[in-house]
Amino acid sequence: MLISLAKRLRLNRLKELFAATALPRPKVTIKPWRLGLLRGALWSHFGLTIYAFILWITLGAVDFSDDTTRPLRYGFSDFRIANPYTPYATFLSERFGVEFMGSNDGGVTWRPYRYPHLPQEPDQIVSFVAPRFLRFEAAAQIIGSVTDRTPTFSLIALRLLEQNQRTIGLFKDNPFPDQRPSMIRMRRFQLKYTDLATYRATGNFWTKEYLDDYGPMIYINQEGLPKQASTGLEATQVQADYGNPQAQTYLGTLYLLGRGVPRDIAQAEKWYRLAAEQGFAGAQFSLGALYATEPSMHAKRRESVRWFRLAADQGWLDAQLNLAVMYEKGELVPFDATESARWYQLAAEQGSSEAQFKLGGIYFAGKGVPKDEIEALVWFDLAAQSGDEDAIANRAVLTERLGAAATRVALEKSQQYQERIKQLRANP
Repeated sequence: MLISLAKRLRLNRLKELFAATALPRPKVTIKPWRLGLLRGALWSHFGLTIYAFILWITLGAVDFSDDTTRPLRYGFSDFRIANPYTPYATFLSERFGVEFMGSNDGGVTWRPYRYPHLPQEPDQIVSFVAPRFLRFEAAAQIIGSVTDRTPTFSLIALRLLEQNQRTIGLFKDNPFPDQRPSMIRMRRFQLKYTDLATYRATGNFWTKEYLDDYGPMIYINQEGLPKQASTGLEATQVQADYGNPQAQTYLGTLYLLGRGVPRDIAQAEKWYRLAAEQGFAGAQFSLGALYATEPSMHAKRRESVRWFRLAADQGWLDAQLNLAVMYEKGELVPFDATESARWYQLAAEQGSSEAQFKLGGIYFAGKGVPKDEIEALVWFDLAAQSGDEDAIANRAVLTERLGAAATRVALEKSQQYQERIKQLRANP
């Protein structure tokens, strides 16, 4: 070591003196694996030294016990030469976001603007995008998870309404390539991981739930200018003006009940009729009920039958029940026991316990249908499963009267009806 030092300092005489007095050094060959271990040990020692140095200069203010990577990040962060990449560095078990949706049919159908990489559908997983940083999508995810609202998203919605190509370019594609939307809304949603069994059965990574509207709907008014709907009522009015039958029906109900607007039967009739003439069953039933029950519409009571029938033909349960009662009592229509039984049957098959009980009595008495006590037990049993006490009593009487064999047949048929009703409710 002294010889090397004298050589570096260019002290040749001293170097020669050390060389003359030094003991001869045998040549040592170190195996490569030992050399590798030695280097590793030395570098580890160097790293521990740096670690200890950082602790010393911070007087223990920095605690690395809970994160072994912090010394490295702490040592280099001030130099701005290394940083972690975190926007999609972890798979969160739940995610929030804001979905922009447009419509050009008055809000009957809504088409989403899809993000290129951010999960938006249950079967979509985050794509690999490193080392790019997706500023817009990351912002949408962060903003969707906080309670504070930013006006930036309303400006984005406005640009989408105007078909601004730079704004549309932020999304995967344009859902309105031919005709621009007439309204844009922003809905906040939440995605939660499904379990393994659900994923294997459906292929879905997430369950999706819409939480609320992020901001007011933006629409094109009658002058062709963009406008923001300041209230929910205004949004409903806009959609009704564009011909949305659901919005028209809801608006009619608001006028009928006087909620948020002055009570106005004429306005209620107007909006119900506009929706009913489009074939919307809910509006057809509501218009029929308006004519049948509203005193100021007494002159149009007979028109209620027509609208009830149109709604009932589409499977509207309350309309079917109303027609059944009308034909049973001969109100506004000629008395017809057979027609009454038919409508009760249709309502009962949709799960109406009221219709099921009435139908049990009809089959027991043979009114409008052939007398059939087994069929009567079927419908009394179905009504009894809904807790109808009279149906429970009638079921007990018929069970004792018919005997075990006939009761078993009736209960098997009742179970078949029950399964159909469950499927109907699961897939309306």
